[in-house]
Amino acid sequence: MCSSDLGGFGKVEVGDVAIVWHKDRVVYAIVGDAGPATKLGEASIALNAMLLGKFGEPFLNMKATWSLDIDSGGPVSLLVLGGTHRNLHGDYSARNVDAVARQELARWNGRGDPLSRFEACRAAAPVNPAR
Repeated sequence: MCSSDLGGFGKVEVGDVAIVWHKDRVVYAIVGDAGPATKLGEASIALNAMLLGKFGEPFLNMKATWSLDIDSGGPVSLLVLGGTHRNLHGDYSARNVDAVARQELARWNGRGDPLSRFEACRAAAPVNPAR
């Protein structure tokens, strides 16, 4: 079952833990980008940079920023674990987000291999076509 144990997907809120998978790279993040869909926020830029292995590179202009477009690089899978924002205790440091995301992913997976359930859900899910 790919949805939460409570049935459905539960309630997802800003600050909840997200696990993002692109190709063979997994990135732990938090939900926080509530801006317009046509604009990239700072978190979106950082997430895409991490997914593409470009984190730490400077993006000084729009051409460099648009190089982070992953539209043609294959699907991106996103798992948001609703209600997990409380476990961050207000500490949004990369170290704490990573630790809480790993812990919550393992709990969601039933304490088995942390990514096995997510991988099974990814394999079963249809790919949304790029717009």
